[in-house]
Amino acid sequence: MAYNIKTIYPKEEQMNSNENTFTTTRKQELAGDKTYDEVLNAYEDYQRQGYNVTTTITLPEEADETVSPFEIAERLTTSGIDYKATLKIKNSGTYETAITLARTIEQYAYDFVVDIKMKINEDSPVNIDHESSWMDPDYVVYKVTPKASATDINELKGLYEAIEDLGYEPTIDIKPKKKSGSEDDFATQLSAYPEGAEITFTLKDSEY
Repeated sequence: MAYNIKTIYPKEEQMNSNENTFTTTRKQELAGDKTYDEVLNAYEDYQRQGYNVTTTITLPEEADETVSPFEIAERLTTSGIDYKATLKIKNSGTYETAITLARTIEQYAYDFVVDIKMKINEDSPVNIDHESSWMDPDYVVYKVTPKASATDINELKGLYEAIEDLGYEPTIDIKPKKKSGSEDDFATQLSAYPEGAEITFTLKDSEY
């Protein structure tokens, strides 16, 4: 398996030249095409250097689509690792498409947020004071963001499939709740994810 690693180092303060002020920076490093063992070695190496390491594992859009988020969640559950699953969807469209999507989300008893982007100029028919003008597809774009999370991914399955039926491509982000306090814990989490997963190591200086 090949994984991508992003490392975020602790914050550093640097004094600005000729000024009695400081600039805070946070170095980041990217490394791709790492094997399972290389990722574990990197995690262990950061711990040996004295860092407190927080891990986040995410699936980019181009990741292996043969492994569904439902399968990943099942692997975590089998390993005794709790998680939080959050449904997300990229969308932008007309008032009509937004209403259809919003009503679908509402049917499954989840909250949602509707964002409206209006193009207002001297040629635009949109008038901020008249809601009836907010539906012109050439000048107004709607975006619907569901607030759908669960600790059991199967609770999201109905909504996931309903959104797919509307022609969208929903995704589900899965965040393990169990902290990676040891290499064994992290190895168990990592093994649940397919090739292409992105691992973020956030480093903090130890307090002792």
